[in-house]
Amino acid sequence: MVGIVYIIKFLNRLFLMGDWMFKKKNFSDETKLSIFEAMNGYCCVKGCYNRIEDFHHKLHNFKSHQEKFPLFLQSVFNCAGACRDCHNDYAIHPELNINVAIAELFENFLRELKEEK
Repeated sequence: MVGIVYIIKFLNRLFLMGDWMFKKKNFSDETKLSIFEAMNGYCCVKGCYNRIEDFHHKLHNFKSHQEKFPLFLQSVFNCAGACRDCHNDYAIHPELNINVAIAELFENFLRELKEEK
């Protein structure tokens, strides 16, 4: 199973190499603190009881995603607090992933909230 994870990661990097060559945005300290407090400092992966060490983008932080999902990508809805081991093996943990269709729903929701203000 571990071998499959590394193959998936390699293929993702190979296929999306252009997206890896840019300055990535990170979560704000406020977003990280919100996630840390919501999870009581523990990894979000079911069955894992380690402390949060990393903050993972459920939808990858690629340039193409930054352009398509500017409100969602750095929001608490796309942030998962994880221990280092679970973060490194994100491909096998559904808690650490989200698909584009769900990201679009969140982006539209956040856009509507922003327009109401």
